[in-house]
Amino acid sequence: MSHVVLVVEDETDIRKILCFNLRSEGYEVLEAGSAEEGMDLMSGQVSLILLDVMLPGMSGFEMARKLREHDGSTVPIIFMTALGDEEYILEGFSSGADDYISKPCSFNELNARIKAILRRTGGASQDKVIQI
Repeated sequence: MSHVVLVVEDETDIRKILCFNLRSEGYEVLEAGSAEEGMDLMSGQVSLILLDVMLPGMSGFEMARKLREHDGSTVPIIFMTALGDEEYILEGFSSGADDYISKPCSFNELNARIKAILRRTGGASQDKVIQI
């Protein structure tokens, strides 16, 4: 089973490039232009969320908090944003991020971070069942 990555990015060109590259690496990709659209696409099949911060409507920070605090989701979240100041990085982690990467970045670095998180979590989702 391939991992499903949800890309939440409002800039269409960036989203399309990310999705193309992720698909070329063998990931199944869901894409959303807003946090609200991203929330609608959340399901037990999502292995990882690649999330921008500055989105129309609900921010990425708000989406992460909602997923963590209200929905109890354990799906790994990587923030990928132009906001690289320490205060934003700290807010990202406090809102539930597993990683935080500043734009622009190389796809190779992003892919390495995705692989590392999926290796550690197994692409954890809230519906995962462990049998012994």
